Amino acid sequence: MTYFIEPHVQSQVAAALFYVINDVGKGAEIGIFFSPTRAVISDRNLLPQHKIGSEVAVTFPEAGEERKLVISSRNPDDDFAILGCSTDHAYLPAYQGAPDCLRGDELVLAGYCIGLGGHSVPMFSRRLGFSKAAGISLSPCARQWFFSCPTFAAT
Repeated sequence: MTYFIEPHVQSQVAAALFYVINDVGKGAEIGIFFSPTRAVISDRNLLPQHKIGSEVAVTFPEAGEERKLVISSRNPDDDFAILGCSTDHAYLPAYQGAPDCLRGDELVLAGYCIGLGGHSVPMFSRRLGFSKAAGISLSPCARQWFFSCPTFAAT
């Protein structure tokens, strides 16, 4: 079965996503706001000097703005970190309904096309893309999902 992601949902996702700015000043790793003032990112995307209470520079591609977010917690074992913001931001709320109401058995990943091997097509560079994850499995500790997905070729 094929599902389409409606434009208003695409816009919500795009507004909630951000990049952590790496040490060479480029947006490298993606995080997402899940409440007006809280965001989540993979802990492995932060540097060792990023301690709880320190600031992380991020950029919002959709809005064309940069901000500093504060690390409020880190969990390397489960590979997530929570970042906070003092002002409200667009967010994608987590589903709070009954799991029985969900339909489908496929995971869709959202991300920005970042360029592969130095190749970039300007019209697709840093554009939001959606991709079906394949080969989903649960980790031995039952705390993480593993999956593979296609990359955005030549972008």
